[in-house]
Amino acid sequence: MGYTMSVQELKQRLDTDKKPFLLDVREPYEYSLAKLEGSVLIPLGTLPQSIEKLDRNAEIVAYCHH
Repeated sequence: MGYTMSVQELKQRLDTDKKPFLLDVREPYEYSLAKLEGSVLIPLGTLPQSIEKLDRNAEIVAYCHH
């Protein structure tokens, strides 16, 4: 189930022992300019082929430029 999370909510989650999996769905050139520490890059266009890399039991926070 997806929903929009505020920056403050994300910060609170990152400050806990059970950190979410940070999924960056931007393009590699965007990722090289700025990224969140601990994030994993899987560009949105390649996500269907990479879905097995994701832990279905983890809280996944996907983010992009917008």
